[in-house]
Amino acid sequence: MNWAQTESGHAEGSVASEQDEEAALWAAFSSATSGEAAAGPWTQLQARRLPGARACAVFRAVAPALELVAAWPATQTLPRDLPESAREGQEQGVALVRSAIRGFHLICPLPGEGGWVAAAEVAPLSAAELQTALESLHWGVGWLEAARAAEAGHGAIARNERLELAARLAENVARERDAASASMALAAGVGATFGATVVTVGVLRRGRLSVTAQWRNTDNPVEGEPATAAVGTVGAVDLLPVLQSVLDVRHALRVERHEVAGEEPPEQSPAAIELLAAHAHVCALPLPGPETVAGAIVVQRLAGGPFSDEEVAGLETIALQAAPLIEAKPLARPVPVTRERRVFVALFGPVRMKLKLVLVAILAGALVMLGATGRYGVPVEGAIEGAQPRVLAAPFGGLLGEVLVRRGDAVTRGQMIARMDDTQLQLERTRLAAERAQLATVTREARQIRDRAATEALDARLKDVDARLRITEERLARTRVLSPTDGIVVGGAGLGVGGSNVASGQSLVEIASVDSYRLVLWVDERDLTLMREGQAGTLVLAGDSTELPFTVKRLTGVAAFRSARNMVRVEAHLQDMSEQVRPGAEGTGEVDVGKRKVVWIWWRYLQRNYFDTMR
Repeated sequence: MNWAQTESGHAEGSVASEQDEEAALWAAFSSATSGEAAAGPWTQLQARRLPGARACAVFRAVAPALELVAAWPATQTLPRDLPESAREGQEQGVALVRSAIRGFHLICPLPGEGGWVAAAEVAPLSAAELQTALESLHWGVGWLEAARAAEAGHGAIARNERLELAARLAENVARERDAASASMALAAGVGATFGATVVTVGVLRRGRLSVTAQWRNTDNPVEGEPATAAVGTVGAVDLLPVLQSVLDVRHALRVERHEVAGEEPPEQSPAAIELLAAHAHVCALPLPGPETVAGAIVVQRLAGGPFSDEEVAGLETIALQAAPLIEAKPLARPVPVTRERRVFVALFGPVRMKLKLVLVAILAGALVMLGATGRYGVPVEGAIEGAQPRVLAAPFGGLLGEVLVRRGDAVTRGQMIARMDDTQLQLERTRLAAERAQLATVTREARQIRDRAATEALDARLKDVDARLRITEERLARTRVLSPTDGIVVGGAGLGVGGSNVASGQSLVEIASVDSYRLVLWVDERDLTLMREGQAGTLVLAGDSTELPFTVKRLTGVAAFRSARNMVRVEAHLQDMSEQVRPGAEGTGEVDVGKRKVVWIWWRYLQRNYFDTMR
């Protein structure tokens, strides 16, 4: 063999070694069960693919800094400025190229949750080579994210399997009628599922262990004990202290089996869990209750390995679903009774005493109410009406200057209510006065020259001007509209129309006198048969808590639809006055119609306030 053949053989062996190493890295990456496990071989594979790669690392965000997940070639040789570049890429959330001291940094954040980011340092490259290297890193990041997603998928599948198993066992527990049989069903299901040798379930009621159910695997009994060993013992170990210790700890307790042969005896007596660990692998966990623990499960496995994390998680899921079912079961199966005895006990036995007392009280109250009577008042709606209002009209046609009152205002006799605009009248009076003065001067001159015809014509014109001036003066004197009496403004066409033209005699304001009032009541037509003239009642006006007494004066029989029901008008006389009494005031009250049955009064109240509103 010559030198060339020797060199060729060495080259082929080196290539084969590199291929085997890369295949091993791919196998490690593909078989990884978590993102952290896959990150190590991924950095080595990615470094092989990047041209001029000097370092490759994977980081994840752990406040307040980035945590290194995996690195190549080693953590000690990682460039110091690479974590800073990775932080910048993680904050921006995009792939980028950053210039470094020894070359370039390629940064590519992972698209999933957790703040993962991949970073690599390469030697100085051209722009095209950098673009190719960044695309290769981006492609590799997709494979790493797929490994992380597969980890989440495996976890979800495992959770679904645990929930399905717990649901099947909980269904078996729910079929039982008492706590003892339900505990035995749970123990049997757990033992068959997890390959246990002995499973013990203890139920805690009122602070103490009331029920202890134990299941044994008869195909694989405990060493040194027959398959029919007494409940509560395995060998010489009492399981009741074991259950109590689990209740005290209140979380899952897992102990692996250990050998005790040849060991020195302990100075103090070993705990119950330690004694059990000498025989089998033990997993003990509590049954959670609504406020405190409801019991405990102790699972012992003689054959096989210790309990894994997945098995402990499955047992905890089963305990969460089975605990409320066992808590709701009675301690013992109830004794069957006949239908006649059940009815007799339900009616006269010491059961549901509070409910029976309430029913007796309701029955006694109903009997009393059937004969009880009370005073009934017919509800009414009232309104105050004054006497026939006085109408204040416009004194003459023209422009209305202003109206000084509003509806509801109280006015006194002689108070100015409105004012006509006198601007045109003032101008007219000034013009006529000037014209009269001029005519008087011309008339005197005509008389001095004894011009009889001119004097007669001027006298006629002077009389006409005087007449018009007197009319203007009269209108000016009537521009102020005064109230003729004390009263309340109840209406009028002139309210709110100041500044507009009005005709002579047009109604401006209506004033109701305060000398007399009339109370109008509106009564439900169904209560009209209870009303009589002379009945007394009280009325409370809106905005005033004073009760005004009145007496029914006349039943008019006039009907109207008010407040969503048919009402009848009734007139009444007020016996007392209040400051709030004025025309237009409204309120509510009632008319005393005498005594009626309390049941009838309640029925009428329900009919008026509930049944009518449901129509």
